[in-house]
Amino acid sequence: MRWYAAKVYALKEVGRDVLGTAVCEPELAGAVLVRPTPWSTEAGGENDGNAYDYVRRTFFSRAPRGAFSHAAYIEAMGERYAVKELSSAMGMTLIVAELYKVEP
Repeated sequence: MRWYAAKVYALKEVGRDVLGTAVCEPELAGAVLVRPTPWSTEAGGENDGNAYDYVRRTFFSRAPRGAFSHAAYIEAMGERYAVKELSSAMGMTLIVAELYKVEP
């Protein structure tokens, strides 16, 4: 297996909308090396007009868990994954991430 360079993005508040809700944009928070595991595809929203697929993938990193504390996205291998879970095991950080694909 090989290690891939990955960019870590955090959400930064850039303003507020008319209703007072925070408007956020992704901001580069750092770069790390990750090792991907095999991915699994799952489907959701099976009702008419709302079908989507997503890929769930786990990444291993030697970077400390604190490097991902505010991570919203991780960009690796040309795709941007939403970070869903973080955990630590055997001196490694485990990042569970999902990539959504909307069906036309």
